[in-house]
Amino acid sequence: MARPATFPEIWRSRGIVLRLAQAELRNRYSGSALGVLWALIQPAMVMAVFWFVFSYGLRVTSPEGEPAFVARLLVGLAAWFCFSEAVSNGAHAVTGSAYLVKKVAFPLELLPLAPVIAAVMVHLGVLACLVAGLALGGSWGGWRLLHLPLYLAAVSLLAAGFAYWLAALQVFQRDVAQTATLLLQIWFWMTPIVWSFAMFPPEVATVLGWNPMAYVVDGYRYALLPEVAAPPALHHALSFWLTACLLFASGVAMFRRLRADFADVL
Repeated sequence: MARPATFPEIWRSRGIVLRLAQAELRNRYSGSALGVLWALIQPAMVMAVFWFVFSYGLRVTSPEGEPAFVARLLVGLAAWFCFSEAVSNGAHAVTGSAYLVKKVAFPLELLPLAPVIAAVMVHLGVLACLVAGLALGGSWGGWRLLHLPLYLAAVSLLAAGFAYWLAALQVFQRDVAQTATLLLQIWFWMTPIVWSFAMFPPEVATVLGWNPMAYVVDGYRYALLPEVAAPPALHHALSFWLTACLLFASGVAMFRRLRADFADVL
């Protein structure tokens, strides 16, 4: 087993991570007629179902002064799908690549990054379609789109931190991925995607506001929707970046600590 890769070595190996991400997308949809287009079709269909159910079935509307519900919903869903897909697939990063784990010289620290990059690649396609749709509907973020890379980096870092933790633990306890899927479903409903903070008493909204994904979703809405007047509060931004950086650093440390035993278990 090769020694753990350092952060500079991981950065220098970014081309390998990109190729792993591309291979993951190709393998996921290999044999299908539409190929990787399914990566865009699936979230688009789910977003359409959410829009129909909440807009026409439940007739949910946004509080006064906020963007149209459909715009808030679609932007929030786009951010969430990127995070959820990266975390869910990241949990299987090591167990799904046993053939690479047993290669002496392969830097295993690259494996959890590949599902995150794959999710971001799909996300960029979803974002392009979403921005085009919003522009056609008259909701154009303008110069605030320049903020979007910041929030894309935020969701990527948060997802990568979870991916390192889950990928390492999944090797030794195969219930980890299933538990993560369940917790993601609960987390979705705790995130302001189909609801607004204005619907809750101030003390409840304050607690819900510390959800890291609330910062990401609110940031996406600020970047994409001109009706959103201000970016996420500074204290939420500081809290998010501190949490995400600690999660990522601790995840990498845990991964490095356990990696020596991966080959024996797999």
